[in-house]
Amino acid sequence: MVYALTWMPGVLREAGLTVVEIGGWENRGHGNFSDARGVLLHHTAGPASGNFPSQGVLVNGRPGLAGPLCNLGLGRDGTWFVVAAGLAYHAGAGSVSWCGRDNGNNHLIGVEAESTGRGDWTPAQVESYPRGVAALLGHLGLGPERALAHKEWAPGRKIDPAGWPGDMGGFRGSVGEWMEGGMPSAEEIATAVWSHILENPQDPNMKHAAWVWLTWTNVASWRAADTLPQLPAAVWNQVLDNPEDPNIKHAAWVWLTYANLAAWKAAGEPNKLTEISDPDINKRLAGAAVDTVRQRRADLSDEQLAAVLQAAQEELERRKAA
Repeated sequence: MVYALTWMPGVLREAGLTVVEIGGWENRGHGNFSDARGVLLHHTAGPASGNFPSQGVLVNGRPGLAGPLCNLGLGRDGTWFVVAAGLAYHAGAGSVSWCGRDNGNNHLIGVEAESTGRGDWTPAQVESYPRGVAALLGHLGLGPERALAHKEWAPGRKIDPAGWPGDMGGFRGSVGEWMEGGMPSAEEIATAVWSHILENPQDPNMKHAAWVWLTWTNVASWRAADTLPQLPAAVWNQVLDNPEDPNIKHAAWVWLTYANLAAWKAAGEPNKLTEISDPDINKRLAGAAVDTVRQRRADLSDEQLAAVLQAAQEELERRKAA
């Protein structure tokens, strides 16, 4: 039997995504898929480690429910796994007006993204999940409103995809942005920023982009921080009880400081921009920055912050006068 969803891997690859086809996917399914009316989003609630540890269960099923249990899977590194071109058991009982009742398996492409269900989404998934869904919906001629959470299909029974940044409004917003022309990836942004090396960054007559001054400021700030009593402990030792809680609000400078510190640590703490030569630096910059932001927060007093900013300004003046 020729199943209906054999177009999926090609569409995902055309969107610039990494795709792995699990053997036998073209002929895997509980019969054929009907007309596609949307994409149903899940998390696996699987193990906390490994890129795609739930693959075996999603392909083969579990006691009482035969596989396949999804059409597509998403690993923690952003890789898409093609599981089944036919009908998969993933939706269960539920309904929305544009799909009907209890027929989601027939009309909704099921995506199982690897996550424990505690909001442990990786930066790669935060980019890849809506990007892939945008590609699927675009191929079907559907809009971002057809990206449906399992918890929306079955409210009160399901919670996935739990802990997504911005919840489903944020997810569909990202899908819409990808469909309107595409968003640059974290690696593309890092490449654009870090690969542009100034010939003479110390020349005060040169016009520098904002990112240059921002980088120098943060480097100077954190070098100065080592001389301030108790500052490192206040900054680094206070770990959030629940760093994934979207209700925890931080000032913009907290996120900015941590992201830049992590980036420069990942870069080997160079003294000048031309020392950044690691070919893998772009991936490590983005990953380290986000991981650090998620793990810790700063708790500086106004006096400590003022001292850091003053030291940063002095460093900038010294650089311009050098």
